[in-house]
Amino acid sequence: MTPFINVGDRVRYLGGKGRFGHWPEGVWSEPRMEGTVTEYHPEEPTVEIRGERYPGIDAWAVVDYGNGRQYAISEAHEGQLWERVR
Repeated sequence: MTPFINVGDRVRYLGGKGRFGHWPEGVWSEPRMEGTVTEYHPEEPTVEIRGERYPGIDAWAVVDYGNGRQYAISEAHEGQLWERVR
């Protein structure tokens, strides 16, 4: 299966402004911040935990925004929470 995004690709955060982490040291996220994909995790159709099988999880990736902020993205939120930087 082809990844929806590759490690090293650039993306732009489209969500709202907010502080993440502990006050007052938390890291700010601003709309239009750009970051780099640092990890890619493929889809897992089923997950086994202690011998029980559960529905899996969709593919996801981690973006590093360079200010101490990292964010997980998924293909389903492209155009809503993030976009590719061309």
